[in-house]
Amino acid sequence: MKKQMIGLLSIFAALFIFVGCSNSNDGSVQSNNGNEGNDSQKETVTLTFNTNPGYAPFEYLDKGEIVGFEIDLLNAMAEAGGFNVNIKDMGWEAQFIELDNQSVDGVMSSVTITPKREESYTFSKPYFENYVVILVPKDSTITSATDLTADMNIGVLSGSTSQFAAEAIFGENAKNIKRYEDNPLAILGLKNNEVDVVICDELVAYYHIKNNPNDNLKVVEDRTNFEAEYYGVCLQKNSPHQEMINNALKTIVDNGKYAEIYQAWVGEEPNLDYMNE
Repeated sequence: MKKQMIGLLSIFAALFIFVGCSNSNDGSVQSNNGNEGNDSQKETVTLTFNTNPGYAPFEYLDKGEIVGFEIDLLNAMAEAGGFNVNIKDMGWEAQFIELDNQSVDGVMSSVTITPKREESYTFSKPYFENYVVILVPKDSTITSATDLTADMNIGVLSGSTSQFAAEAIFGENAKNIKRYEDNPLAILGLKNNEVDVVICDELVAYYHIKNNPNDNLKVVEDRTNFEAEYYGVCLQKNSPHQEMINNALKTIVDNGKYAEIYQAWVGEEPNLDYMNE
């Protein structure tokens, strides 16, 4: 009887050891699989950007879809950098309110890099050289910014460097500066004689004239009084994504994709000198 009891106990002990070892091995394998999955299947970053699609050809609505130079540029950078982008349609000033509230990662909407803006936001390297110009009726005698007078009404996009350019001439509180929510409304104001001129970005002015020849408008360039300015991807202050964006931009410049997009929308070879400084 004693031998039988010892035998049974031996069997139970062996079974306990076997089951215990088996459970331990299963747990170890599951844990390793989980760690390997985290290493090999890293989650792709998705960044949300606001844009103001009243800025053709940079961004505008075409049959309800946001298209344009900067949209193609942002998508090309996302592909090169291995991240995803979500693009939201917002008003010009409203898009910065969301960025301030950290509801979005950035703004991609022809945002000029300025010292004042750099106090609140982080920018990528510049990707577009711009000048503001004066859009006037074809029969206008205006030839430069020095011909603009206080008795003229000046149309600008509210909160833009075009507004800043007008304020540099007439003062921040000048009553003759009329601020619009977007460029199409400012140009409509010019056509409806609400304003005498519109100060806006160069490519915006030329693109409008090309696509609306019956408006009888012309562009007055003034490289003396209006200095070059540069667009950058506008991100949250101290954004952790700045380096990723810059690397992606460099990649598409180096592989020729940037020049391809530029030629498609601007119609000429880009000047890359400032991008290589």
